[in-house]
Amino acid sequence: MKDKTNWTKKLGTGETSANKSYAETHKEKFIRENSSQVYKICGRDSTGRQAYYFVLIEKIKVRAFLRHKIGDTYNIEDYGEIIHSAYGTTVPQEIRDMLKEKYGFDNFDDEGRDRQDQT
Repeated sequence: MKDKTNWTKKLGTGETSANKSYAETHKEKFIRENSSQVYKICGRDSTGRQAYYFVLIEKIKVRAFLRHKIGDTYNIEDYGEIIHSAYGTTVPQEIRDMLKEKYGFDNFDDEGRDRQDQT
């Protein structure tokens, strides 16, 4: 019988590689099914650098999140989970392609659901 140690080797989070694959697939499906709760937020991070974030806002926190005005300072992680983030103001095409392939996002232009806030 072959040793399956490599297949079940613990990762840094304590999950096995098989569990991590399942968890990622389940998470991706959940995000895809709840894409109406995903917002692109542009602003400055805690160091003052321009950044953008794609955030899955918890359903019960959407109203509170939407009450923020442009220029407000708040912790976006208080409202949901960051799916992707990077420094800059423009999302590169390869990231747009990855988000579309992985989660089905294709509606995050510089208009629409973007939020220009301080994070």
